[in-house]
Amino acid sequence: MGKFAVFLGAGSLALSAPAFAVDTPLYAPPAEWVVPSTGPLPQGDAATPWLLSDQQILIEADKRSTFSDHAFRIQSADALRNWDDLQFVWHPDRDDMIIHKLQIIRGGATIDLLAQGLKLTVLRREKDFEQKTIDGLLTGTAAIEDLRVGDTVRFSATIVERSDVLAGNSEAMVDVEAKPASIAQGSVRILWPKNLPIKWKAFGKGISPVERDEGSYHILTQAQPVIKQDEMPEDAPLRYKRPPGLEFSTFASWSDLSRTTAPLYATAGTIKEGGSLAAAIDKIGKANPDPKARTAAALAFVQNEIRYLYNGLANGNYVPQTPEQTWTLRYGDCKAKTMLLLAVLDRLGISAQPALVSSQFGDLLPTRLPALGAFDHVVVQARIDGTDYWLDGTTAGIHLADLADVPPFGYVLPIAAAGQDLLPLPVRQSARPDFEMTLTYDQSAGLAFPPLFDLAFTIRGELAARIGGMKAQTTPDQLRELTSRALGSFLSDGTIHTRSIEVDEKAGTATIRAAGIGSLPWSRDEPRAYVNLDGLVADFDLKADRTRAAWRDIPVAGEGASLLSRISPSSCRRAPAMRWRAMSPPT
Repeated sequence: MGKFAVFLGAGSLALSAPAFAVDTPLYAPPAEWVVPSTGPLPQGDAATPWLLSDQQILIEADKRSTFSDHAFRIQSADALRNWDDLQFVWHPDRDDMIIHKLQIIRGGATIDLLAQGLKLTVLRREKDFEQKTIDGLLTGTAAIEDLRVGDTVRFSATIVERSDVLAGNSEAMVDVEAKPASIAQGSVRILWPKNLPIKWKAFGKGISPVERDEGSYHILTQAQPVIKQDEMPEDAPLRYKRPPGLEFSTFASWSDLSRTTAPLYATAGTIKEGGSLAAAIDKIGKANPDPKARTAAALAFVQNEIRYLYNGLANGNYVPQTPEQTWTLRYGDCKAKTMLLLAVLDRLGISAQPALVSSQFGDLLPTRLPALGAFDHVVVQARIDGTDYWLDGTTAGIHLADLADVPPFGYVLPIAAAGQDLLPLPVRQSARPDFEMTLTYDQSAGLAFPPLFDLAFTIRGELAARIGGMKAQTTPDQLRELTSRALGSFLSDGTIHTRSIEVDEKAGTATIRAAGIGSLPWSRDEPRAYVNLDGLVADFDLKADRTRAAWRDIPVAGEGASLLSRISPSSCRRAPAMRWRAMSPPT
């Protein structure tokens, strides 16, 4: 089975900050709005160890409460060996975790573990600390003793999340299981007060919730698992591969969401006159009279002077640090770096505003309801002489020549006091290639001897900055490994003898060089020997399977810089930025 974690938050941008949340779980019956499942559990079979998966969500103007009820049968010795303790995860600054039921059902009898005195052990484990993330999540673990083959473990809990940042708005995103999910019986029930202006949207095949009014609530119910979803090609855009689910939001529009979050990024008065931060910004202005150069210098200032550290404690998931706080701490996450960059640009006279993005699922945004949980990142949109520049303070190595390059987020939501709608990012050719490769073979000794080669692989941007940072710390063994990973695809049975890394900070590039003895596949079946040079470079063919009739009109989404992932250091916090392109299917 593996670990089962009850974590029913809103995603990467979680809710913020009530003073009444607690750091220990509560033990109480479900609230009155919950309709518990009281009937007998289904029998299930070897393919459906989850006998029950029930989820109920109450959406209110200032909070969201999620009740879950699950039953899992230990059907074999293997399932027993692989059972791990239950885990209930919540954020103590924002959530209440209420445990209702922990039971073992054995031979028709119910063993009430809570009545026997079982309590959760609460741990704080920063599981992503190595990725420069502090989220403050607590994990309550339940060690179940005397568990046997044939037992059914049943457990239920409610997590209550509150928000004061959404200004009275509410949102929820609910995944619905689809066959062949290993669930014998399940349902999703969502309810909200009739006077709450909730909009909802369904995704996926077989989603047909039943709606009704009951008392003061409007109720929507969906059984799960739903029918099996259509298979999609692996290279289809994400909007075609979204799993089935339901979304709910009280935001009237994307513009409404933009307007609601705008106060979080107001920069007026955030720079202390006469302070060290103000002096550093003024120094940038004096050294760079050109607006574009000022902007590039401001971005480099935020990228290089402030280290990245995500802080999800208290208000951190929504509310950025002030620029002065970030400057004092010398660390910050995407919100803090965006806020600082906005304040710097404002002092330098550059027009700029924040913009919410989804780093992984931007392709889906136009299909979704407006919700803050649809985003996991924020950048800066600066405008100079009518051109928009998209600036990300969490990256590195952005050069002046590359400032106008467009990041691969698909869509953004600019944040403005007047409100703005979802905006597609422009299609704009990058100023410079992501990487360049030069390969020279010397066959002057004759065809009977292997040729000598010289190879240069030049990279720009964030990965170039990271490789440059590695140069001083790289041991000969690490340099050999890095070179082999980076250049192996370009060589035909070659042996590298010498290697080096060269960094050109002025150009914003890093070059990996190698020299050695290669092997050219000369052909002698013609009057004159020849070699097919096309075979020396890795295959970049587009391979799109659209043989099925149902797939004919599905576009292809591909990575344009997959080679970079092979040379990215394993310790990197972020994968190198990839260029995504959508194109029509081949005819």
